[in-house]
Amino acid sequence: KAEVTGGGVSLDEIDTKSMESMTAPGVFMCGEVCDVFGRIGGFNFLWAWTSGRLAGLSAAKRFARVAGEVRVGERNIDNRLRT
Repeated sequence: KAEVTGGGVSLDEIDTKSMESMTAPGVFMCGEVCDVFGRIGGFNFLWAWTSGRLAGLSAAKRFARVAGEVRVGERNIDNRLRT
């Protein structure tokens, strides 16, 4: 039997295009930190993975914008994440 936690930060307080907090800029949220409920059957895993990816990419993009060019290995993530 699957179990899910409830509650968390309201989506009204999060920019869902980046998962950045609107009340604490620079803080990105994902997964069960957010007030999202899904049906049993994998929805909550999907939400955790996709919101985590979006929050991570958005945080990297924000950091690259603030810090200028950021190099990870041989790849320039500033150019990769620019939209």
